[in-house]
Amino acid sequence: MTWARITGRALFFAFLATIAAALFPLELRSPEWGRRLSTLIVDASSLPLVGLALLRYLAHSEKTSGLGPASSDPGGHSQSGDPPKGGNKARLNPFKFQVGIGKAAYGGFVGLVLLAIWQVLLWVTALDGIDSQGLQATVRVQGQSKAMDERLARASDAEIEQAWLNLQSSKAPALGDPIPSPAAKRKQLVSNLKSEERLAFKNADDTANRQKFALTRDTLRIILLALIYAWAFYGIAKL
Repeated sequence: MTWARITGRALFFAFLATIAAALFPLELRSPEWGRRLSTLIVDASSLPLVGLALLRYLAHSEKTSGLGPASSDPGGHSQSGDPPKGGNKARLNPFKFQVGIGKAAYGGFVGLVLLAIWQVLLWVTALDGIDSQGLQATVRVQGQSKAMDERLARASDAEIEQAWLNLQSSKAPALGDPIPSPAAKRKQLVSNLKSEERLAFKNADDTANRQKFALTRDTLRIILLALIYAWAFYGIAKL
């Protein structure tokens, strides 16, 4: 069973090396760093799970083959196989090996449960960040709109005329429409400014809603996978 021992340990240490490499640089206060690390952990959890399952199978095989009941010879004398190297100490190795695997599996179970709980904290923190970005975008749009409104209020008739011509050039030409008065042109510019402000608010809200949906979807995925793998690790620990 050398292949099972080598494969199991290789998978387990490959997982540890992958996670250790992803830890740096440490950004403990960054929700984005926490989500990236959590995603990597749940995506790679199959490695230690399969590795520990192989090692558990190997330990069980060694226990049943090396510590089985003694056989008897035809003369009725109890006979056992040749003692393994190292005497009684070697006989305890399969048991110690099995206990070590159980502890590692239980550690995986506890770690993944804590990882699932951590996702709730990351989700709340990330939601606050999205709301803060949305608020900043709203304040920025309001400031730009207010500045343009004040500029229109102070603009001369010539400036209003030029701005109105620029606005009309961006629209499809309408034949037969009377040319509005300067006051009407100013009113059209103000109305167009309000429409652009409402559109900017809507775009900011849509962006925030998409970000919240993606965040919630990814968080639920990580929690679900973490709990599924935790259940599997718990099963190995109890074997």
